Amino acid sequence: MSTIEQWRREVEGRTFMNCVVFHGTEEARNLIRKHEFHYTDSRGRRVGGSGLYKFHVLITTFEMVLKETFLGNIDWQYMVIDEGHRIKSKKTKLFQQLFQYNAQHKLILTGTPMQNHIEVPSPRSFEGLNHPAFGVGLEADVSRGRAGIVDHAPLPQPGGVR
Repeated sequence: MSTIEQWRREVEGRTFMNCVVFHGTEEARNLIRKHEFHYTDSRGRRVGGSGLYKFHVLITTFEMVLKETFLGNIDWQYMVIDEGHRIKSKKTKLFQQLFQYNAQHKLILTGTPMQNHIEVPSPRSFEGLNHPAFGVGLEADVSRGRAGIVDHAPLPQPGGVR
């Protein structure tokens, strides 16, 4: 949970984007979904269409990705996956769920040294990323034992996130 709060502080402290943390009990998540996801009129009816969201950034956990499958129905601009070392292979339920997400740009972050027995997902493993316009590649810093899938597309401005 502390990583979520760190990301929230970074987004709120460095940008003007509306940031929503989607986590907690089922009741809390239902309230967040009802009040923080879509614009509504005075009668509580959704306005602006289903593709218009109140938030610019949604921060959640792997557990919520697995539990709240409706998140996969959103057309995401960017998906940043922290603690990418938790995706150990293409056979995991987590990888399969993330594979279903529609995102124009995906970035997997890990600060954990990669081990030889862990299967690093190939950039081609993520649907839609194997396109020259995305500039995606597998980058490795062998001297530090780190590897990750990197999307070289420009990040939203103003401000940067760690």
